[in-house]
Amino acid sequence: MRFLYSIAVLALIPAFLTAEEPLKPGLRGGQSNPAVAVQPFAGRTPQPPTVQQIVRNSAVIFSGTVLSVEHLGEAGAPTITRITFRVQNAIRGVRSGQVIQISEWGSLWNAGERYRRGERVVLFLYPKSKLGLTSPVGAAAGRFEVDKTGNVQIGSGQASPSPVHRPAINVRDFAAAVKRIAKE
Repeated sequence: MRFLYSIAVLALIPAFLTAEEPLKPGLRGGQSNPAVAVQPFAGRTPQPPTVQQIVRNSAVIFSGTVLSVEHLGEAGAPTITRITFRVQNAIRGVRSGQVIQISEWGSLWNAGERYRRGERVVLFLYPKSKLGLTSPVGAAAGRFEVDKTGNVQIGSGQASPSPVHRPAINVRDFAAAVKRIAKE
């Protein structure tokens, strides 16, 4: 029963992330995409990535707790935000119990990409850039809050009318479902 509940909640993720399937890569002008009627870009809002795209584009996936947040930089230089996590559930690119640090452009912090000491999250991170920087895949789409009871708040990175109405799934069940998606 718990397995069926996990699958049902994960099926809701695409509804929170995207209203329609993005264009398939490799299609050129004049070719039709059966998933989407091609419309001019004007007036269209960019669509968030699908769950499969988030998983595919992630080099590191884990649930963990924020241990510290540091803002680094010199006067006139771009500021870097360094966040340290303890990994609880390793899904890709890390080990459970490991302490890892990620570095993001400081401008992400200024744009609202913030972490608090003690906060629990599930992150889907891009591979590190040449400068050693990373960020969640698809911005808010690659970051999920984990509540005090150990449940992943689906849609937590997106605008939601109320946290009470967000579907939730146990972090271990969420991790297992992500691992299944990764194998597809």
